[in-house]
Amino acid sequence: FFVLGTIFIGKVLRNPIKEVQDIEKFGLTVFGTVPFTKVSDRTNNKAKRLPLLGLHNPKDHSVEALRSLRTSLHFGMLDAKSKSIAITSALPNSGKSFISANLAAVIAQSGHKVVVVDCDMRRGVIRKYFDCPADKKGLSDLLANDADLETVLQKGPADNLYFIPAGKVPPNPSELLMRSEFQSVVERLVADFEYVIFDTPPITLVSDAAIIAKYSGASLIVARQIETSHKEFETAIKAMERAGGKFSGAILNAVKHGDSAAKY
Repeated sequence: FFVLGTIFIGKVLRNPIKEVQDIEKFGLTVFGTVPFTKVSDRTNNKAKRLPLLGLHNPKDHSVEALRSLRTSLHFGMLDAKSKSIAITSALPNSGKSFISANLAAVIAQSGHKVVVVDCDMRRGVIRKYFDCPADKKGLSDLLANDADLETVLQKGPADNLYFIPAGKVPPNPSELLMRSEFQSVVERLVADFEYVIFDTPPITLVSDAAIIAKYSGASLIVARQIETSHKEFETAIKAMERAGGKFSGAILNAVKHGDSAAKY
């Protein structure tokens, strides 16, 4: 009982984000809530392959939520400078890569040409959704001028779906993103694709997400229900503001059935 009590008290003191209203208190629009799914719960760095639910399990309840998110973003970005989206989180294991890859898949299924770019050059996992080898050249090689865009751009398993893996781990990911080459890459992708999704590292750990957001039409932060605390979420918002940016909105992920957020 003592152990269970300690765990319960710890969760209470963390003040976790439980519902949409918890996020809205920070002044952010919630573009969508994605239900918890056992398939997405397997998304970790040890797995060799990760599922694109829209293609392999289109009846999964989270897929319909992603379709609704796609629609919300379409209307929410009508005035954006481009349909490019930077997706981040406060800390790891919030499901941002799951959202990025599967959102790209449902966008492609709607007939729009989309590319998802793995900008987490330290520990990227986007390649696992596309069964791509770890040694495949990607964004880091492109920015270091060790490869061209045609080499790193990969065709996905569905029409209109493309991706760029992270590439080999560089010693200076943030510095690479600050080069003029990254802006050139963004401009080419925005010109060639209807949607560009950047899966970025957690914003409270490194500055990469804030850098990428400056070149994006929208920037979204993913919060995982119960796992993300109010304090962590607030710290992420402040990190973006210190870099001169602002989140366009948020996504509440891994919502359990019966919770108020799931009824949003």
